[in-house]
Amino acid sequence: MSELSEAPRNTALVTALARQAPVPELLDALLDGGPLLLLVVVGPEGSAEGIITGNGPDGSTCLFGFSGPDGVAAYQATQEQPQSVVAVDPPIVLDVARQAQVDVLVIDGAGPVPAAVPLSWLSQRYAERGRVVPQGTEVYVGAPAFPVPPDVEEAVRRTVRSSPDVSTAYLFALSVGGADARVVVGVVPAGVPGHAAATFAPALGEQLPQGDVYDVLELDQEQERAVAGYVPALR
Repeated sequence: MSELSEAPRNTALVTALARQAPVPELLDALLDGGPLLLLVVVGPEGSAEGIITGNGPDGSTCLFGFSGPDGVAAYQATQEQPQSVVAVDPPIVLDVARQAQVDVLVIDGAGPVPAAVPLSWLSQRYAERGRVVPQGTEVYVGAPAFPVPPDVEEAVRRTVRSSPDVSTAYLFALSVGGADARVVVGVVPAGVPGHAAATFAPALGEQLPQGDVYDVLELDQEQERAVAGYVPALR
């Protein structure tokens, strides 16, 4: 997405910022309100060359995010380098931030209402609540492009063993609606479907290495068969 007029607005985040909501509410608005807008450097030939980051006064690495077009316009008015706008869902924002070794997420840095959130706070809130991919979502699955760390696999196994609502789990690559694939946890309910992911996700967050976050998807029989064709079951 390059046209600012087409960029979505995270209404929940705009509202939370405007009333200077407590930190937990601000974090929830970031996670639930919709995509966050990020800026991408545009190269000489018009190609995207990477997400824009910067440095804070204390030397920390900052990722600039925006609640809507107003925040982007205010920031771009202070910049000379051409930029493109991309709308990114919260799990991908966290992935991008971790890959870029970001310390702080700066929201609407040039206004209307700026805020700065340590990435560790957002990651922790994400893990505490547990992120659940809604049932009925169209997904594409496969094996992860890179080996999953052994400590993550063991955390999933421990959580399965301590979760009466889950019989089996899988770590696999998931793409939702054509977005870039990311590694998620698929769980098979041990009893009545519909609650396994919601109870498993926060329990897994307590077992994972600090800072690691994985979405959780409850698998139906057809989805489990598809996933099992790519990765082994974890019990």
